Amino acid sequence: MEVKKITLFTVVLTLFGCNNNQLDSKIIVNNYITNGQFELAPFSKIIKKQKIEGTYSGIIETIPNGLITFYRLNDKKVYIDFKKDNYMIDSQKNSKYKINFDDKQNILTIEDSFGNNVVKPTYDDQGRIIKIENSVIGGSHYTFVNQLSYENNLMQTNEYQIFNKIDGQQSIPYYLNKKQYFYNSENQLIKTIESSFIAKDGKFNTDDQNQTIPDEQLTCIFDDHNQYGDWTKLYCLTPKKETKRFILRSIEYYQ
Repeated sequence: MEVKKITLFTVVLTLFGCNNNQLDSKIIVNNYITNGQFELAPFSKIIKKQKIEGTYSGIIETIPNGLITFYRLNDKKVYIDFKKDNYMIDSQKNSKYKINFDDKQNILTIEDSFGNNVVKPTYDDQGRIIKIENSVIGGSHYTFVNQLSYENNLMQTNEYQIFNKIDGQQSIPYYLNKKQYFYNSENQLIKTIESSFIAKDGKFNTDDQNQTIPDEQLTCIFDDHNQYGDWTKLYCLTPKKETKRFILRSIEYYQ
């Protein structure tokens, strides 16, 4: 499994002032989070379709209330059917899962054909996702755990860890990613600072003070925001100012 293909979608934007009045903006953001499309959540207007091109390629499509019904990341395709409560991954055998919603269409769990929870979000008392446990993305060998924190309804930190399943029950750390988020005066995301750590035999590299040493550090800039506050260009730089990622984003809105 390539870690680099997993680390792109790790940012959450907060949706402000949604004027469609078809769904609580918080529910839309939660929906993007549970589908792993954090950084692509709309800022002020519901997005019908968006396309990203560059280091990664992808497409996201929604229904008029803003919830995702299809997305593609490189070769992986996911379909969500809200009428049948189905979640399907095109690249996997036996890929049909059952979605359990609350009365606001927040995802409570996603179950496999045996009734096992393969995705389970945890919500705080304000209805925001603060944790996601996911064993679908990496297949049967990996488990993902996201820990999310907020301040003034803005994402402040996102820490997620990948665990490698070495037998039926036991898991060991495989990968850790930590991000901090920075905003402008209009609460638009403008920058993240990201640190990534790769474990060897279940242990991360540490210094003399027992502090974990990152294997990679990136500063990502979200730029060229359009009239609705959505960014259209992303680039990430190493400490030596080398470009590590570059993404262009085109967006189509519901009228």
